[in-house]
Amino acid sequence: MKDLAVAISVYDKFQDVKLLTDLFRRNWPGNYHIVVCASHPNPAPHLADCDIDELLVIDDLPLPSGWEPPDPRVAPRARLWVRVLDSFRKACGRCAESQAPVTLNLQADACPLSWPKLKGLIDKMKRGGKRFAARGEGFGFYSFNEPLGGFDDMFCIIDNAYARSVGLWDFTPFDFMPHKISIHGVIAILGLTRIGVRRFYHYADHTQAVYWDGKPVVLHPLNSVHPMHFDPQFDFLHIHETGFSGDVGSRLKAHYLGKYGIVKGVAVEEFLHTWWTPQERLFEQLAEMEADLRRFFTSKGLSPAAYGRNFDRMEAMRNQYRQSGFSRRLAWLTTMHIQQLKDLASGFVRKRYMQGRIYRSRYSDMVWPDSLDELYESIYSEIPRELRDVSFDAEGSSLQEITPASLETRDTIADTLPCPR
Repeated sequence: MKDLAVAISVYDKFQDVKLLTDLFRRNWPGNYHIVVCASHPNPAPHLADCDIDELLVIDDLPLPSGWEPPDPRVAPRARLWVRVLDSFRKACGRCAESQAPVTLNLQADACPLSWPKLKGLIDKMKRGGKRFAARGEGFGFYSFNEPLGGFDDMFCIIDNAYARSVGLWDFTPFDFMPHKISIHGVIAILGLTRIGVRRFYHYADHTQAVYWDGKPVVLHPLNSVHPMHFDPQFDFLHIHETGFSGDVGSRLKAHYLGKYGIVKGVAVEEFLHTWWTPQERLFEQLAEMEADLRRFFTSKGLSPAAYGRNFDRMEAMRNQYRQSGFSRRLAWLTTMHIQQLKDLASGFVRKRYMQGRIYRSRYSDMVWPDSLDELYESIYSEIPRELRDVSFDAEGSSLQEITPASLETRDTIADTLPCPR
């Protein structure tokens, strides 16, 4: 009997897979069934020395006739969403066939750091009769690509016997219009159909997540898991290493592994030997990197707050500007300032005058009841009090609308500017 099945999706972050394998095999107690689903064309040689139980290899699924987006910039996103959903269902589906009672789904760069906290979450899920646990904005959240709510695929936990009994993984990505609905939106749809609200444990939102320095993560419309996202309640870590300049992302990951006692195994030991840095020096390096990027934007009269801590995008835009001639720099600055003014004006108008009207005229079903808790806590009154510690609603006390326009951050604006690549 296995204690846990682990589903890991990866493209080419093979080192991260090896670190995760060492974490489970060499640093945590228990017996684990590890399934890796790779969309890389030839992953086997890269994972030949990795102690995993099963390796699944998937190809990009061709988009059906008529699904190819007319805008060539949209097509890569559509293919990515299909691939992510395909990997999710195949890895979890294979884990459901294992001897483990539950599956933990991860992307390769997502790292749980505490077995007691993870086990406590699983035990709490079981005690409450829950079959699927996930974190995220919740069922009360709305965006164009998450119309019925949003939940993270990283660190979601699935009851394998229940998944088999309802055929949870018996679908194709195209059953969910993946060119329009993201993986986070698909999980919400699964939660409302094959799982059901009363069996779905929304165990956390993103409001408690922090960066390395304890500051809260930037929430929507920016990407809250980029470049990193740490949940101190469960010790769940996600680091997008290339989201930092140079080797800072690797050093930051080594910092967390060492801090939480993940120190055993060939891959882990080599990684720590290469990248471990004293905390004070590492945090100074991070502060200097961020201050340098912010100085560039403020010197041009632009607000760095619009970019959150998306350092890789900020650095790319700065480099793009510096490598341009005078006329293109001027065009870049003009476009950026116009866009900044538009954002300020539209944000003020939407918040002050439009939000209530939009909900009444376009999403009238979303304004009743005022709170999902108001409805579901009375319906499911048998839920133990400790399992109602996370709201059914979206983050915060009021519903939010996220529009396609508000998701267009300035890095995408830069794609249309006349600066050279």
